[in-house]
Amino acid sequence: MNHTRAMILVAAILGGAGCAAKPAQPHQPKSPEQTTAGRTEASRLFDLGRKAQEAKDMAQAETHYRAAIAASPEFGAAWNNLGTVLLAQEKYLDAADTFRIAAEKSPTDPRPLENLAYVYSVRGWTGEALRYYVAALERSPNRLSALRGAVAQGQALNVSTEDALERARMGMLIETDEAWRGVFQRETIRIERDLAERDKRPNTAS
Repeated sequence: MNHTRAMILVAAILGGAGCAAKPAQPHQPKSPEQTTAGRTEASRLFDLGRKAQEAKDMAQAETHYRAAIAASPEFGAAWNNLGTVLLAQEKYLDAADTFRIAAEKSPTDPRPLENLAYVYSVRGWTGEALRYYVAALERSPNRLSALRGAVAQGQALNVSTEDALERARMGMLIETDEAWRGVFQRETIRIERDLAERDKRPNTAS
């Protein structure tokens, strides 16, 4: 190997070593302009997703909602709607995971938790369904659909607690559908009876 080629080879090796040793660049946060543009694009895609969902084109709706999330990952409503589309396609596990993310992104919105409860209810996980209906009510205590779900799951589990009684009574106050008023009324009577019988039992604790 002649002297010139040796010098070129050494320079190439040293140059490569220098590149390898260069520290990684820190992640650069998006500028306000980039963030605003992302939100605007996400809103546009979200609207397209809703239109596709209303037209029962779930595959297209899923594509638009995923694109909206890619444009603005903190868009809680897009996560929630994506979950409803996955649920409509019977992708239960994916829907449940998506509703959990939606609940985190929108910490005051009861809908993701209510939707998660519904996933568990249709899959027969009554206890988990009740848990998430109650969590939805913690965000919105008078939400009728969540009250219906919680009372129905409590009825299936034969739950007789003061909290369950309060939910049944609240349902009676705000329900306008006669069939559901009957459900709330029967549950109120059942729970009151169970609690009264429980109070009559002797306390055997030492």
